[in-house]
Amino acid sequence: MLGAMEQRLYVRLRGRVQGPFQRDRLRELVRRGQLSSIHQVSVDSIEWQPASDFPELFPEDPVQTPQAAASTAAATVAQADPNATPAAAADEAWHYAIGNQQHGPVSLGELRGLARSAVIGPQDLVWTESMGEWAAAGATPRVADAFGAAARATGNGRQSVHADSLSDPAGNDVARTLADSRGWIACIAVGLFLVGVVLLVSGGGAVMVGVKYSQPLVMAGGFNVSVLALVFLCAGQLVLNANSRIGRYLRQPDTPRLDAFLRSLRTLWVFAAVVMIVVFVNSLAIAVWAASAGIAFLPPPGGP
Repeated sequence: MLGAMEQRLYVRLRGRVQGPFQRDRLRELVRRGQLSSIHQVSVDSIEWQPASDFPELFPEDPVQTPQAAASTAAATVAQADPNATPAAAADEAWHYAIGNQQHGPVSLGELRGLARSAVIGPQDLVWTESMGEWAAAGATPRVADAFGAAARATGNGRQSVHADSLSDPAGNDVARTLADSRGWIACIAVGLFLVGVVLLVSGGGAVMVGVKYSQPLVMAGGFNVSVLALVFLCAGQLVLNANSRIGRYLRQPDTPRLDAFLRSLRTLWVFAAVVMIVVFVNSLAIAVWAASAGIAFLPPPGGP
């Protein structure tokens, strides 16, 4: 028994492991209201269990300090009704993680504000002392309804991600850059479509002229221009798809939507690289054919 009482314990407070502490030190933390039965305690910092499993840490007739009473009341209310947010629960310190980076502490109101402004998404993790482990924000009752409130505030489920509403650089740099780029990307898509239409009309006209006047070179040139027009139209469609995926990500920022945008961007780059290779090979083949046929693209020196 004496050996067990002398055994030191680790404590997990706000997601951080502290210790090991002697039991007298932990009983002092209990008296100060800094440690309660809902906190996690471990003898080896690997396997964790509630502090309530160590009754020797809590006197039989404790004199609760105001801080301990408030912490116990908040935990009791949270267990009885997860949607309730009394003053004690609202004052809890919350932590949140975006990607592999942890942030906090923030109040519950601040955390809900981050959810409404789309700085954190339903898939991001949140934690407070009254929770056993980290959980997704969308699955945490006191935070999850903030995402629904943001959707109702915009009337059609779309969330605003304007740069002014994003205050955390770790969570909004990508969204802000994409939001600022959407207009330019749309201009590129429109330009590609216009060029494609002009080339398609020109190439079709050249083919018809070549057929009418029996000019094989004009027909071949018109055909190549028509193919180039289709390339521009396909490129415009790929850019438009990427811009559409940006919009989906900005309406609901999460990893799958960002991954979908990056995959569409990768498809665009692969398409552009293949087109450049085909154009180079085609140009080289035309040059070789013209040289072997004795066709000169430039007039000889000294005039015609």
